[in-house]
Amino acid sequence: MGFTDNDNSGIGNTNPNQSPSTPSLSGMLSSDQVDIYNYNKITLHFSTGDTWNTANNAAEHELVMTQQGCYFNGQPMWTYEDGTYDGDGTGICQGKSHQLRYAGDGAPGQWEFVSHGYISAWTSASTLNFFNIQGSGSTGGDVPATNPTIGGWINWTGTTDSYPYGRLRAFNLAAGGVGTYDAGGITAVTSNGTIE
Repeated sequence: MGFTDNDNSGIGNTNPNQSPSTPSLSGMLSSDQVDIYNYNKITLHFSTGDTWNTANNAAEHELVMTQQGCYFNGQPMWTYEDGTYDGDGTGICQGKSHQLRYAGDGAPGQWEFVSHGYISAWTSASTLNFFNIQGSGSTGGDVPATNPTIGGWINWTGTTDSYPYGRLRAFNLAAGGVGTYDAGGITAVTSNGTIE
């Protein structure tokens, strides 16, 4: 029997035909059945809290985040860089403007999304499979230790921040800096850029 060479095509978001799509992952498989290491790119879906209109074109937005060898608390960290440096970290990993990282076993925040140095969303779901954390939970601005929501993304909302937690920061502004959204946050994480 001859050797069959791998065609070296991408995995995860780079080529969704090479790995299970999000509908086959979400809520149906546990963390021991999904190897998050197989996804070098994921799509993070978020809302800025706006309704759809011609000025902003959509209430739902997407960030394609990449695993570039960065780790946090022993798990891979997916990052995105919007090009605006605002002193939110040092080094190639911590200096990324947007990070999806693991807060650690037993931590009330498990997975967390950091936007320009502030934890803008988190989940208290005990799983390494972030694909089955879909939808948003409570949005009262509570820190993880006081928020009982399990399984959804908990987004920081309100007009003020309480470092290290704070409002979603996204999109470069024409006048400089980055937009801050009082009601925005994560709605889903998918493997291939689509929500079905």
